[in-house]
Amino acid sequence: MNLNNLIQKIINISIKINTNKKKGISTKSKIILSYIILFPSLILSIFTNLPILMVILLSVAFFIFITIPIIFFGNYLMFKNNLGAKVILDMYIKEWKLTKEEENVIKEYTHSSNFIFEEKDNQLLLDYLINKNINTLDYKNLEEFFFILQNNNLLQSYLDKIYDKVTNHKNLIKIASYQTEDTILSKEENLILKLLKENKEIRWLTIQKLYNDCSFECIKENKYFLNDLKPEQIINKISVKYTLKEITHSLFSNSFNNEFFKIEISSMINLLNTENKFLLTKYIIEIVLNNSDNFDIIQHCHIDFLRFAEGLNIENKQQLYLLKSKFSEEQLITNDNFKIIHI
Repeated sequence: MNLNNLIQKIINISIKINTNKKKGISTKSKIILSYIILFPSLILSIFTNLPILMVILLSVAFFIFITIPIIFFGNYLMFKNNLGAKVILDMYIKEWKLTKEEENVIKEYTHSSNFIFEEKDNQLLLDYLINKNINTLDYKNLEEFFFILQNNNLLQSYLDKIYDKVTNHKNLIKIASYQTEDTILSKEENLILKLLKENKEIRWLTIQKLYNDCSFECIKENKYFLNDLKPEQIINKISVKYTLKEITHSLFSNSFNNEFFKIEISSMINLLNTENKFLLTKYIIEIVLNNSDNFDIIQHCHIDFLRFAEGLNIENKQQLYLLKSKFSEEQLITNDNFKIIHI
């Protein structure tokens, strides 16, 4: 059985139920409540000479002390014998026009959950069916399943489970980076590669998933993956291992001085294309300017830092001039033979 069809039916009926609730449930409840209260009032007013206010109060008391307990007792008996769930289940099965196989899947779930088809139960059923579909997913239904989830804003919630089912972390990085020449992909993995190339939302969600799962070591040599990340995301990964001062010196120092951190960070940053490298450098400058220890951070690389920062259109120009004023004129003498080799 193709569970995708059943999932789509449940999604459609959920939309219909919620629409009907918004249109008329509240009004219908008010009408029923008014009828329950006013009907005894009408009877009493016909056969007695009691004042109308007294009649209404007696009707309200009748509703509170007799009608409500009867309703609750009736609901209790139905719940105890699972009659209410069965009646409502049969009603929904008929409205959904389920096949026998689909009906059995629904009943399999309701038997274990005392399902009564309230709004929250409907969502639990949908969650159950989606998870069941992931666990039994096959290639021919995979693409359809992706788009059902995407069209109903459910893709992000289940993306991890889909990928865990059809691929692994190492292959997924290669697929997302389009570096699959040396990897034999399954049919499902080739389909994912196709979806990532054709669908921007699926690609973006996949990159975010990988970003959350990857360490600095995992992405530092992957230029395709790095160029899909925002500057702040790259810096967040580098910051796990290196300080802001080390990152800044890697960008603006004129000499590596055999310091390993500069080599590792600069090698990673140099994998970025020209635009992303510029955006990352600007991002670092803005972080440094807003840092209370900015003077200490740029010591020994301040000439190139200040020269590059002055050429940018940044909001915090005042902070830049204040930082520059902390250095003497001798300290600000530039040597035109020096160049920022990383930018």
